[in-house]
Amino acid sequence: MRFGEIFKTALYKFSNYPSLLLVSNFKTTLYIFFLALIMIVGINVSVAPFFAAQGGIAAIAERELPDFAIKDGKLTCKKVVVDDKESSMYILVDDTKEGQIPLPDDYMQAVTISKTDLLIRNNYQVNSMKLSEIGDLSKADVVAWLNDKKILLIAVCELFLLFAFAFSLALNMLVTAVIAKAANLLFIRSSLRFGEIYKLSVFSMTLSVILNVIFTSFRLGAFSMIAPFITMFYLVKGMLACRKGDGMVIEVLE
Repeated sequence: MRFGEIFKTALYKFSNYPSLLLVSNFKTTLYIFFLALIMIVGINVSVAPFFAAQGGIAAIAERELPDFAIKDGKLTCKKVVVDDKESSMYILVDDTKEGQIPLPDDYMQAVTISKTDLLIRNNYQVNSMKLSEIGDLSKADVVAWLNDKKILLIAVCELFLLFAFAFSLALNMLVTAVIAKAANLLFIRSSLRFGEIYKLSVFSMTLSVILNVIFTSFRLGAFSMIAPFITMFYLVKGMLACRKGDGMVIEVLE
């Protein structure tokens, strides 16, 4: 089955859902990454105009970063305090103090930077570093590096998002498949095994992903509350179609 036909079947051909069981595991995995790629397109459409209007990440750094310099392991920078309890984030930069500045306990993300030391907490993991390990560095160096490496940074971010979205989708599909398995045992009573239900859940998420991209791109509001119900509707319809065709699957199509 060609990829385009898989997509069309997943999107609206409920009666042909049994044919999706014939799709190879390799193509099913590729389809997860295809859905993740669609999500990345939505993010790019939404975020790109903002970065373009701001002049890019280097220009944002030029405006937002305070003037600082690290020379011979010593920091020179005006005092910075960010205390955002709503997002559980705390940042303190104080070059009048030396050694490690203790992190506050009631923040999930916290950073303290003294004249000589950096201390950071990300969730429950705490890491420390001597500024001497960074070497000589200034705001101008950071801005120049961001400007020079912007293409590489964009590529790395896109690749990270691709795998992050694919993992998130696969996890959501697993949860959906578990719920659908219970529904199958109680109500639908098809002969589908769990692996087959999981495969159908992959394709059943197609419309939800597309609508989520549209909502994100045009900033129409949150869609995450509706998406699981659409996915489950598609999955149940597909399982019912498979129940009618029990016993018809004869081979796996590459």
